[in-house]
Amino acid sequence: QFDQDLEQSDIVLSSHTDGEPMSGYTVLEQPLNVNGMITAGVLTLEIRYDSQVYHQQNVEKFARLLRESLQEVIKHCASQERSKLTPSDVLFKGLSLEQLEQLTEQTASVGELENVYALSPMQKGMLFHSLMEPDSGAYFQQASFDQKGSFDVAIFRKSLDLLTQRHEALRTNFHRFETGHGQEPLQLVFRHKDSDLSFKDVRGMQQADQQAYIQALKQEDQDRGFDLGTDALMRVQVLQTDEETYHWVWSFHHIIMDGWCLSLVTGEVFGTYFALLEQKQ
Repeated sequence: QFDQDLEQSDIVLSSHTDGEPMSGYTVLEQPLNVNGMITAGVLTLEIRYDSQVYHQQNVEKFARLLRESLQEVIKHCASQERSKLTPSDVLFKGLSLEQLEQLTEQTASVGELENVYALSPMQKGMLFHSLMEPDSGAYFQQASFDQKGSFDVAIFRKSLDLLTQRHEALRTNFHRFETGHGQEPLQLVFRHKDSDLSFKDVRGMQQADQQAYIQALKQEDQDRGFDLGTDALMRVQVLQTDEETYHWVWSFHHIIMDGWCLSLVTGEVFGTYFALLEQKQ
């Protein structure tokens, strides 16, 4: 497909004929060859064949049937209200169409699949330990900080949703699937996943009660952990402790990001927040 290469390039296709690309006496390695290319938004297919193996009228019939079949596929795909995944669309290789449909059905309650990845070796280790010791909290990460100033929770929620939509890792869950070679852990990316944000106003509490409440909330958050198969694997809790004072509890599972990522994530989400406040993109 040359259109993408030519779009940002000073190179253009020549208007002159390119002639025959090979000699008519060339011995074909295969008796039937189909080559295709897309230029100027048009797909062109060229069929070369061994005339000692195939009759011309049969090749012409094959070309006609191929064209009709392609048009039928295009018409079917264009009539769909939304796109459907096929095994060639996902990065994990080796799934049959039936297996992908089965996986889609098994995870339909979580959301609509966008992609399927293999796990990295480190992720496999984390998943193994999380399944072996679900209550250990070894890969549960929690950070907290105070913020002074005004805060618009509705705009921040929108910023967090935009962040989640922008990064596949934040729309990812983990699933064990029977592939025919035993159970394979898979990383599933969903098209849409709601971000997990909660807000609570605790200004009515005394300061000591606030501190006790916050500590209990952090412990409860840690005890809850994450369900790797269904949960949003990053969640944010904001508590308003005074007129312009807020305490943040930011939790995530190490299988999708590490501590180094947190400053990048908070920087990006607050950058979006301030842009939205100023009605900028």
